[in-house]
Amino acid sequence: MTDNIDFDSWYELASNDPQAFEARRKQVVDAEIDKVPEPRQHRLRCLQWRIEKICSTSPNPMNASVRLSHLMWESLSRQQDLLHRLCYKPYVFSMEDQHVASIIPFPINTA
Repeated sequence: MTDNIDFDSWYELASNDPQAFEARRKQVVDAEIDKVPEPRQHRLRCLQWRIEKICSTSPNPMNASVRLSHLMWESLSRQQDLLHRLCYKPYVFSMEDQHVASIIPFPINTA
């Protein structure tokens, strides 16, 4: 990850030149994704696209923040569910577990 982020300069850039801020933000994000091993880059770029779409379709920054938080918790929940299924897989019955039962015929009432 990028070290020593100067929040004041980012704030100033966003306040004075929003287009330059967005261009710089995209450049930094792309540089970070480029540092990841090639097989994982596509997934990260898709996730970044999704994040940008959430932000661009939100009516305000607070709404975008809530929607992104929800996205994060959904992802975490899916990972926890997968881990639970892998660690605590259901018991698989074998033929030895099966019991034979007699079937009792019942008369059919056609009244």
